[in-house]
Amino acid sequence: MLAFSPVASAAHAAAVAGADVVPFAWVADVVRTETRYRVALESAARAGSISDAAAADSRDASAARVRVAIDAASDQVWAHGVRAVVVLEAGNAADAATLNASECSYVRPVESIDGGYVAGRGGMPSIAFDRIADAVAYASGAARRVTLPGETMPPSALSHGDAAASLPSLADAFSAATAQLRAIEETASASASARIASMRAAIDAELARDY
Repeated sequence: MLAFSPVASAAHAAAVAGADVVPFAWVADVVRTETRYRVALESAARAGSISDAAAADSRDASAARVRVAIDAASDQVWAHGVRAVVVLEAGNAADAATLNASECSYVRPVESIDGGYVAGRGGMPSIAFDRIADAVAYASGAARRVTLPGETMPPSALSHGDAAASLPSLADAFSAATAQLRAIEETASASASARIASMRAAIDAELARDY
């Protein structure tokens, strides 16, 4: 098995539930080939040597090849709720754009400043994060386990009798859980926004590479 690269090792060490870390090296041959292919395809489309419909079909076929390669590299692709997250090293912004266009999840270092990560999830907008664990969580769509108000501890399995967690009413629990999830999302967004606000020009240029 290939050794993990530094950034992939950090992503793997974060142990984010729902994320299967795939080092870019494992799929580099296919992704880089498709990156070059997409560049040539765009050039042909601009020159008018290929129809819009044919270009769209070719892009779809290219994206499918990327997804197949990532599925083959992921050893948990069959598992419910697990998403493969390709982790790139610095210098792979063009390949991140190919992953994004293929609706694949990825994490890569921010190129223009020291520290920070850019994460994309299945073609959704790319977002910058301070911590790699947060970037991987966004890329995988993972949600932290919420401890409902009234629980003595988050139960890891069904329990009975004296071992059962003490739960509030269903309506109260649902409202509290929804509010807590919203607060988590707002905190993550605020953290990313604060960092981006201080270095807007650099981050905007960075994110623009992924499209």
